[in-house]
Amino acid sequence: MSPWGGAGARGQRAGSARGGPVGPASPGRGGGLLTPEPPEPRPAAGMAGSVLGVAWTADDRHVLGCSADRGIRVFESATSREVHALTGHRDKVTHVACVGHDTSRAVSAGADRCLKVWDLGSGYCRQTFLCHSTCLGVAADPSGQVVVSGHFDGALRMWDARSGKQERDLEAVHGAGVPVVAVGAAHVSAAVATAGRDGSVRVVDLRAAGERRALPRSPDMRVAMGGAAVCLSPDDAFVAAASHGGALVVWDALAGGAAVALPGPSPLAGVSWSKLGTVAPPDKAGNLALWGS
Repeated sequence: MSPWGGAGARGQRAGSARGGPVGPASPGRGGGLLTPEPPEPRPAAGMAGSVLGVAWTADDRHVLGCSADRGIRVFESATSREVHALTGHRDKVTHVACVGHDTSRAVSAGADRCLKVWDLGSGYCRQTFLCHSTCLGVAADPSGQVVVSGHFDGALRMWDARSGKQERDLEAVHGAGVPVVAVGAAHVSAAVATAGRDGSVRVVDLRAAGERRALPRSPDMRVAMGGAAVCLSPDDAFVAAASHGGALVVWDALAGGAAVALPGPSPLAGVSWSKLGTVAPPDKAGNLALWGS
């Protein structure tokens, strides 16, 4: 039964891309949500430290995971085979995101105050952007031309993805002195979802006005510094956030109603939503879990 009224075609169990069992269906615009059960976590081979972020490529063929071991791993989603190990950050990698609809590029944020743009075909770093505040989250707009980063000083910063030049910033997104710990880009609109250190989640319009819309607070949304993530569904209808308390928290972004919390296997550090209707949150123990629709 859907918390937004009724069960639908999406309220069915499905096998994961890896052929294994997954958890309950993720919400969709025309469907429901099953009574939640934690998905079975799967170890991410090669991740030597805690997994801190995850991202799907636009074609859903690869999953990227970043970790406290200062590296990023690229896996085939169908086989779990590691394709590349991306190295170059000098401190833990706090988040990773794919660059728009370009399946060949990704961007990462590090505690070394660097943003890096990666070539996923070769496995090499294309560019490095230097930041003056620790970067805790990163995303790219659908066009792939703008990179958006969230920082310890509470600001969102926008960068030209080609030149690496900072274009502008939005200060105190979650209030004065509240760090922006996670950023997730919209797939259709010019917006990002953000999470603050205080557990608040907002949708921010990246256009000139920079309008910030707060989503209802959830008691299940617990945030640890460098251990949170948010994302939007491919149609921008839902916002999902990884809670340090172990829950996957989901909001109906269009209706703006109360959040729904889906229990996870352990404290979650990241989340990414595939076009296939699969949400992949990693946990702090180095596992990846899939919620399928």
